Amino acid sequence: MRYITVILIGLSLSIDAAAAAAASGACCCQNKRALGIKCATLFSIFQGGMTLAGYMLGSFLIDYIDLYAHWIAFGLLSFIGGKMIIDAFHDNQTPVDYSSNKVLIILAVATSIDAFAAGMSLTVEEQLNIYISALIIALITLVMCLISSKIASYVGKKLERRALIAGGVILILIGLKILIEHVFL
Repeated sequence: MRYITVILIGLSLSIDAAAAAAASGACCCQNKRALGIKCATLFSIFQGGMTLAGYMLGSFLIDYIDLYAHWIAFGLLSFIGGKMIIDAFHDNQTPVDYSSNKVLIILAVATSIDAFAAGMSLTVEEQLNIYISALIIALITLVMCLISSKIASYVGKKLERRALIAGGVILILIGLKILIEHVFL
């Protein structure tokens, strides 16, 4: 495995994080640029960090993590996505702040569980520097999240309520994708 493969892994891992960043960026908040930077930074730290953690723990925890990780990711993403959809239809209640650190950390954890497994898979490659690999994955995630949140901020301005619904649906679909990949494939 060479670093080209790490770049491809980084691109595939960053898609979920970029979609979550887009979902957050499409929501109505005051400073979309700051939110995009915050999402990109947080998600990239978690992607790189979980890759590194997966590598460090190696196959020691794979049996335990593999049994429940997809269910946890599905639950977290479905909960937040469902809440976004509900908020789109209820003007009279206090909506969740989708730009809050709490929500973004939950999204970062949920979208980076696959990075943990990817880090575990990198233990078999002796010619690979895991620190460089984790950094590559983090940087790719950073760029992908910046781009997706920027695009979503424009879409969110024009579509408002529909963007909140779309963001919720996207998060639920990401959760379903993770669940299907691990349970049925």
